[in-house]
Amino acid sequence: MAFAHFAFAQNSIAIRGSANPRAPISIAGKKSMIAGTENGIFEAWIFPYQICHGFQLFYQNKEAVIPIPLAGLAQNIEVRPEATTITFSHPLFTISETIFAPVDLPALVALLEVDSHQDLTLIASFFPDMEPMWPAGLGGQYAFWDDKNKAYVISESRRLRNAFIGTPNARPLSAPLAHELNQSPNQFAFDCKRHDGRTQTFPIVITADFAKRDSARALYEKLLAGYAEQLEKTRRCYQRVREEFLSIETPEEKINLAFEWAKVALSKGFINNPDLGAGMVAGFGPSGASQRPGFGWFFGGDCFINSFAMVGYGDFTTVRESFRFLQKRQRDDGKMMHELTQAAALIEWFKDFPYGYIHGDTTPYYLVAFWNYLLASGDVDFLRESWPSLKKAYTWSRSTDTDGDGLMENTKAGLGASELGSLREASGVDIFLGSVGVQAWKAMSEMANWMGEKKTAEEAARWHQTGLAALEKKFWNNEKQIYNFSITQQGHANPEVTAWDAFPMTLRQLDEAHTQIMLERLASSEISTDWGSRMLSNKSGAYEPLAYNNGAVWPFLTGYNLWALFNYGRSTAGLQMLRNMAEWTFVDARGYMPEVVSGEYFRPLDTSVPHQLFSSFGYAVGVIRGLLGLEMRSAVGQLAGSPVLRFTPHFPPNWEDVRIRNIRVGKSVFDLHYERNLGGITLKVTRAEGPMCTIEFAPQLEAGADVEQTASLSLKTEKNAKLQLSVFEGTWIELPREPLQIGQRSQQLRLLSERLEEDRFVFVCEGVGGRSYDMIFHSPNEVTSVSGGELLSSENADIIRLQFTGVAGEYERREVAVKVEK
Repeated sequence: MAFAHFAFAQNSIAIRGSANPRAPISIAGKKSMIAGTENGIFEAWIFPYQICHGFQLFYQNKEAVIPIPLAGLAQNIEVRPEATTITFSHPLFTISETIFAPVDLPALVALLEVDSHQDLTLIASFFPDMEPMWPAGLGGQYAFWDDKNKAYVISESRRLRNAFIGTPNARPLSAPLAHELNQSPNQFAFDCKRHDGRTQTFPIVITADFAKRDSARALYEKLLAGYAEQLEKTRRCYQRVREEFLSIETPEEKINLAFEWAKVALSKGFINNPDLGAGMVAGFGPSGASQRPGFGWFFGGDCFINSFAMVGYGDFTTVRESFRFLQKRQRDDGKMMHELTQAAALIEWFKDFPYGYIHGDTTPYYLVAFWNYLLASGDVDFLRESWPSLKKAYTWSRSTDTDGDGLMENTKAGLGASELGSLREASGVDIFLGSVGVQAWKAMSEMANWMGEKKTAEEAARWHQTGLAALEKKFWNNEKQIYNFSITQQGHANPEVTAWDAFPMTLRQLDEAHTQIMLERLASSEISTDWGSRMLSNKSGAYEPLAYNNGAVWPFLTGYNLWALFNYGRSTAGLQMLRNMAEWTFVDARGYMPEVVSGEYFRPLDTSVPHQLFSSFGYAVGVIRGLLGLEMRSAVGQLAGSPVLRFTPHFPPNWEDVRIRNIRVGKSVFDLHYERNLGGITLKVTRAEGPMCTIEFAPQLEAGADVEQTASLSLKTEKNAKLQLSVFEGTWIELPREPLQIGQRSQQLRLLSERLEEDRFVFVCEGVGGRSYDMIFHSPNEVTSVSGGELLSSENADIIRLQFTGVAGEYERREVAVKVEK
């Protein structure tokens, strides 16, 4: 039985390409997910159970004596937020398989559109499971064929947990055992009659219920009749994410598209577990034999980290409800939960397993993330509701500072920047835990001030100042001119260079001069690859490019690095890193970003989770807080008066037109339109809804750019407003842009620093030995000479060629000075 064909809605952010049988796919809704590969083989989960694994399709026609896997015919793929379509191509037929997770149903659907020149039989094959998520277990699973519903039923001894997998007019090819699962796959077949030029649709539906078999059956029947409606509902859900929250339109389409997908990736992390409720998980990926689908369970720290991106693009509701979920699991002494399996209702998770509260940074990050949420949203009702929880979290966090220096200690709090390996060993306090604790004291001071608790506010403010001083004094290593990674339990410095230094830089906690020194290290090949930031310097004796905490590249840490580079005016290096990071959206699990990547080659680790939320956070926050320089301060954040939106864009001078839509500050929503031409910069502000707001506009311009007015201006918007700045062009460089390819080593030119000295523009860079690079030099004045490079003048621009003659494949540093006429 074929169903009537219907046209799938077009999606403007769809990603299309040739199918790669090794590349992962991620398809997730609020109650279910699929993890598989682009050849159509997948495992299916309806939270918190794995329903089956090894699902794939076979075909058989008169030319095929035995069933042949469709996986070998995967030709093209189209990934949309609501669904993924894989097209299988054969000389006698074309089959498109569209897989989606209904956004709020415990179900999964595969729609097969078949166009065949001859009669064709399709066979669905899978291994049934009905296994709960790690570390819970269940016995007595079995499966049987329900001929009335043309579906296999997977159940267990008590018959409470039931799943249906089938399609109308199917016939069973397997004979399941009575009281246990087969070691061979379950299979069912259905026939597709020849229909030249006409496409037929065959739905395969997977549903489950974990209380009643009849409920699973009813949903199965309902979805067979209404799958088109559910697909459209799912499409509209993600369309709202695109249209209601912040979006950007820059001259670079990949930057725009990657940002839209970062929003999708993060929004998919808010799931609804039938036993535990709704909250944020950390990521999705295949479980293999582990029963752990990526990081598809609840993580407190990941939620608080990701909230900075989600608050930035305006999804206040999801952030608030995610915080509520975690508040319910706060320990009596105030410590916040680190992780919670989705199968926690089946076991004594917090009693029998050590992972629930193992991290120390989660609790102070809760205070920091809550304050950030409050600043942007103005949600004072939630502050009042949460105040007892916040006070407990503050009290616990302060209790982990035993020597009164204002820094939390790993020995009392728990894990921080490193979970394993040499960086973790002997840490008394690492720079991340110390920094987030210091920021937590500031957050608590501000929130207590608003709540009218003056004594707490003053105490927390004092601890903030004490902690700031200790952070700089204890972590700056004057001899090595670096920030130490940690202070050991014996009080000694651990002088490893890590990407974690960027975190306090995003908060402007460190000395300005020392920060600039370290940013040069972070931008160099020592930490930065073409695809992101290594956690540990490749010059360290502990460096290992595949080690989780000792050398692999983390996109989420890259986000902090990006933010810090833009924060301190290193826009050229920041933009290069942002462009490179955007590429992850299109090369692995399309639309999503991997958890962790090799420190030596542009390729995810085999153990990497392909859809990791905090990786998408890294890109999104790099756009919002870095490239755009947006900071929202609601009326609560100002403590009085109107909301303030600070807009500090770091755009290259040749970006003539940038539009930013749906910026949310409290209850106000704004659009910004930035234009730059020879006459200067124009900013147009449109207020779509909500009260008036002060816009502070402080564009970060290239070296030597002359601005007639002050660069930081304020204006009160009524409905529309316009601001103009007269700007005379300064001096800047465009780095050569090179595409990234899976498997390659770092090759790109790195810009470490730049400065303008009267009639000279001086920059320090790194290039690979045996290579040359051509960069474009822009200046309002004529170039007279170049030291460290060769001037290649062209009609429209000055080209500077840098030739590196050192050891082939190794980076070398060079200072280049370009002299111009005064």
